[in-house]
Parts: sequence; structure tokens; C-alpha cells
Amino acid sequence: MMHELSLDIETNQQSIMLRGSPEECTGSTLSGAVKLHPKGSVKLKSLSVRLEVYGVITGAAALKNGSLTLHDKHRFAHDEIVFFETKDAYTLPAKCHHYKFSFPIDGFWPETVHCNNISVKYKLIATAETTSLHANHTTEKEVFVKRFPLTNPNEPLPPINVSDAWKDILEYDLYAAHKVVGMGEELPLVLNFRPLVTGINIHNVTYKLYELIDSPLAKHGASHMEEHSIDLTPHNRDFNSPNEKMALLKIPTYPKIHHDCKNEFVTIKHKIEVMINFNQGGCMKSIRLRFPITVTTELTECFFEALPQYEPRSCLKTNECMCVDTNTEDCNPNPPPYGLNTIQSA
Repeated sequence: MMHELSLDIETNQQSIMLRGSPEECTGSTLSGAVKLHPKGSVKLKSLSVRLEVYGVITGAAALKNGSLTLHDKHRFAHDEIVFFETKDAYTLPAKCHHYKFSFPIDGFWPETVHCNNISVKYKLIATAETTSLHANHTTEKEVFVKRFPLTNPNEPLPPINVSDAWKDILEYDLYAAHKVVGMGEELPLVLNFRPLVTGINIHNVTYKLYELIDSPLAKHGASHMEEHSIDLTPHNRDFNSPNEKMALLKIPTYPKIHHDCKNEFVTIKHKIEVMINFNQGGCMKSIRLRFPITVTTELTECFFEALPQYEPRSCLKTNECMCVDTNTEDCNPNPPPYGLNTIQSA
């Protein structure tokens, strides 16, 4: 009789943060443990965990990409650790058994993305293979990998400066302290107006956030571009003078928008549009400004934490099953049996 078997995956990090260029992202690792807890003694032939990194294009984007179906999958990597494996079955007692794993994260892999038609996923899949009389046990866990473009904590975030004139009638300046902003953060903008003729009155200023999503897959010679906009309702501060205005723009969060990214699979960019509406000689006129900003997944003040370091383990196959009992305080945290950790990059 097959007893009830609990199989879980626990990771040491809520998410993986990649900072800077792919070359700068070396040293990141995904670590955790597979927990196997049978309610009674069970026989297993193998236990393994694998990391799959893949991108999926669906719907009209897949058709334009050259796929003959509404689903086009691209595998970036497949990394597997076999904890134990045998032709015969091991008998495991009714205890909680704990198997640690560690996967290096390649800085050239794309970060996690979830859009309407384009997704990039990092998925852990643990499999406990039973005897031929019973079905295998499998469990999955998605891991979120994020990327931040700056790595030097002493490097100031770049500001936004726009200065121009409209038809020798109205000069204007726009300033923001930085153009890298996290989802949910407020971006302060300062507008200054210098009328060059009399009779100009600023009526109002409106703001929009534009998101552009592209899948630039060169092998099919085509791309799929999506663009949508979100109205931003600012928290306005009082005018310091009739020709000065300050607004706090609250950046939306997922799923309304997605973070900026650029890789071989998907590109996501953002722009802010500022519409200045003013009255001159009884006629309403408008000035439209657009400038790029970088939207990140987290608050910008949280980005410069220490990176975890990857320490490769020596993985050898063995015929003995010595699991970790997590209920025992003095247990060995890295016992055998461990199989070979084979990496197959797509």
C-alpha cells in the first residue's frame, strides 16, 4: 500500500536580483531544499529537482513570430540535480527528509516577465519516482528573477532635464531628480514656464505613462509590438509662482504595467508624456512632451543589497540513501546521496 507522500520545494530567497550587465551578474545563485515527508514507509527509485528557464509567446504574437500554433516555447536552460537514483527501490521511513540544492544563475538569462502574450519563467520541478505500481509525485515552484541596471551604489541615478521653446511663444523647463523609478514609487516633476509674449495662461497639465512591449526575434525577421498608455493622476503641490508647478506622479504596479527589460526574447520600455495646455489670445493650445524612464520591479532604495555567492558542490552518485531528518537538530546538512548536477543550456 502506498502511503500519502508530501513533496515540497523551499527556496532561501524570495527572488533573485541581477544587477548590471550580464557579465556583472556572475555569482548569483538559487538555493533551497526539497522536502520529502511520507506518512508511512515508502519505496522510491529516485529523487531529483530541475530548474527550467523558458520563454513562451502566445496568441497573435506567436503567429507573427512564425509559429504554426498559438503557442511558441523557447528554452533557455535546463539544469538538474539527482539526489539519488537506483534500479531497485529505496525504503524511506516516515520522517521529513530534507535535500539541499543550489543552482547558479547565468547573467545572460532573461529576467522574469509576465505580459499578455509574452512570458519568461524560472520554474523548479521536483520529482519523486515511485515503483511501477504507483504514480510518480511531482511538485513545481516558480522563482522570480529580477534585474536592475545599475550596480554601483555610489553612482547617482541619472536626472531628467528637458528645456525647449514653443514657437517663440512659451519656453519651458522640466526636471526630475532621476529617471529610474520603482513600481509604486512617486516620481516628482518640476515644471517652469517662461512666457515670451503677453496674454499666456497655463490652463492645466496632464500626464500619461506609455508602455511599449516588443518581441524582437530575429530568426523570423519580424517583431510584435504592443503599446498602451495609462493616465497618471498627480498629487499636485501649490504653485510657488504662477509659472511654476510641481507634481508627484505615482507609478502603477503589476499587472497594470511591467518592468523595463531588454534581451533577445523581449524588450519593454516606458515613456512619460506631459501635455501642457495653455490659453493664448482666447485660443487653447497644447505642448506634448515625451521622455523615457526606466521602471524597475522594486523600490529603488532596496536594490543595493549584498549578492549571494554560488559555491559549487561535489555531487557523486551512491547506492545508499541517507536523507536529512529536519526534526533532528544535529543532523548533517549535506548528506549523501547526491547525483550528478548536469547542465544543458539551450
